Amino acid sequence: MFNIFVNLLRDVGVNPEIAKYIFEMILFILLIIIALILKLLADKILISILEKTAKNKKNKWFNNLIKSKFFKRLTHIIPLIFLYSMSPFFQLIRYIIRTGLNYYIILIIVMAIMAFLTSVNLFYNTLEISKKRPIKGLIQIIKIIIYCITAIIIAAHLLGKSPLAILGGIGAFTAILMYNISRCYCWLCIRHSNSF
Repeated sequence: MFNIFVNLLRDVGVNPEIAKYIFEMILFILLIIIALILKLLADKILISILEKTAKNKKNKWFNNLIKSKFFKRLTHIIPLIFLYSMSPFFQLIRYIIRTGLNYYIILIIVMAIMAFLTSVNLFYNTLEISKKRPIKGLIQIIKIIIYCITAIIIAAHLLGKSPLAILGGIGAFTAILMYNISRCYCWLCIRHSNSF
């Protein structure tokens, strides 16, 4: 099929190399559509089964996982596995696809962790101690830390540098920023004191 498509485009006057790229892009779009259908089916079938199971079990922890959409976020793994298994069929854009899928894996993991933390907070709120000692603020801090770590890892991969080098750069930038802010604050204080 690949050779037939390339030959058809070549007969029209398209460069064979460009024809290969066009074929792979069309194939990739078709696979994305199939992956989306798989995701919709997973949401319809698996999530409905889990929701029915949760109603029958009446387990608070399990119900909280469903409410926080933990399982719904995990269903992203199904189209991911499908697309990853199809990547060997590509020659020219294989690296781009696999790199994109690697970022998608990171995103799914982060989304699942966020949903799990939300379910922890929901479960904790059902306990008596939650009225005296809420943990919503702590959960939010943990989420921000995870988002920051994820952003650093992705940025380091995109720039081809170590995450520690990125952290060092952020640290140096923060130090310079704090120094300039403190100098501006001192200057404003001096001006304010001289005006009296």
